[in-house]
Amino acid sequence: MTFAAHLPGYKTYNALRDSAFRLGVYIGLCLFGVFGVWVVVANKFPVFERVAFGRNILAFVAAVLFALIPIARFRKSPGSMLGSGLIAWAVFSFLYRLSCLYFTALPLWHTAWQVFTAGALLYLIAATLAWIVGLVFRVRASHSAARQNHQLT
Repeated sequence: MTFAAHLPGYKTYNALRDSAFRLGVYIGLCLFGVFGVWVVVANKFPVFERVAFGRNILAFVAAVLFALIPIARFRKSPGSMLGSGLIAWAVFSFLYRLSCLYFTALPLWHTAWQVFTAGALLYLIAATLAWIVGLVFRVRASHSAARQNHQLT
């Protein structure tokens, strides 16, 4: 054991206790679950070919709803939102890459890096907007509180 382990305030980071990390892993697995079911149904069940548009819309809506969970959960904490979203897309992209080994046409559509970059960009935009909105609300709250304290009566 090192000397630093005995210092007050020194503690190892346990990622499993971090709610953003856990939620990111769960959302990544759920996104891949939706994607995996969609790909298997699209490629292995020709009976659903006549309702392909509805199948694709249903898969898209389910994926968007799962992807919105970190944004809704961490709307007041943009750093946790970004961390959770990036972890979710990293898990999803890794599993997408593994599925590219079986479905050989998938990398011709989008590579795993393109999938990760697209998801990361969306979460970066959402976290930036949440941060800016939070700043605006804090500035407005502090400005209105200062005005109330210094009014002439």
